Amino acid sequence: MSAFQSLFPRPITHKILCVGLNDAQADSLHGANPGSTLLHAADAFEAIDLCMSTRFQMMVVNEDMDDMSGAELLLTLDDAPYHPRVLAYLVDRTHAIGVAGELPVPTD
Repeated sequence: MSAFQSLFPRPITHKILCVGLNDAQADSLHGANPGSTLLHAADAFEAIDLCMSTRFQMMVVNEDMDDMSGAELLLTLDDAPYHPRVLAYLVDRTHAIGVAGELPVPTD
């Protein structure tokens, strides 16, 4: 176990919302989070629908989507005060992942 993992342990299983990720990105994310369940949203609008009906612990959002950018989606979700917060990551055009912050999402 790395020093980072010992400071920030992950749940053994959790749900991750993947928004606009390609198959390679999703496979890499799943490989880095064994035991997790990935929920896929093709675009920002599908992600918003999932946020209204599904509980998850993390979200990874592609910045470069057609109808709404990843940053716009995160800002939209941040304006939804009726959900608790989870960690969100934003994937940029170089496929680098950065922490976007904590955003409101449902917990059922």
